[in-house]
Amino acid sequence: EMGTDIIIFPEAGWNKTAEKPLMHFWHGVYRLAAETGCKVVPVVHYLPEPNQSRNVKGNQIHTVIADPLEIGTMSEKEGLTLLRDTMASWYYSLMEQYGQTTRAQLLAGYETADDAWEDFLRKQTDYPHYDCTIETNADYRPENITEPSQVWENAAGIAEIDVRNVSHVL
Repeated sequence: EMGTDIIIFPEAGWNKTAEKPLMHFWHGVYRLAAETGCKVVPVVHYLPEPNQSRNVKGNQIHTVIADPLEIGTMSEKEGLTLLRDTMASWYYSLMEQYGQTTRAQLLAGYETADDAWEDFLRKQTDYPHYDCTIETNADYRPENITEPSQVWENAAGIAEIDVRNVSHVL
């Protein structure tokens, strides 16, 4: 209403998952677009690791400012899916164009990819003002989508299965 732009980070926290480029988005960006009729401009950053063999000095960041999207005219699910797909596509494009590290280089010195990922996370969060509890719980978790950490929760209670809860456990 005041004629200014705002920046929203729909993932809420930085992505700490190895298997997906973007986390689920919080609803705020959609709701703001739907209530005001404003367009959403996806901005995607990619920060590759420095690689001296390609004469890259320091950390260069690559950014795409994509075309504005009218997600507020769609359903919430459609709008957020379009925004997330747009941003993920640009992120993959930037990775392909500017990525410099091979899988072999990333895993050198580690027994498994999980070990390498855990070491990366530890290095990224190893500073005094990082609040692990807040960051760990900052991402949006849709009720109808099971997160990897929740997969075995119901199976852990298998001894308590009865007629009343068998569907829930399944």
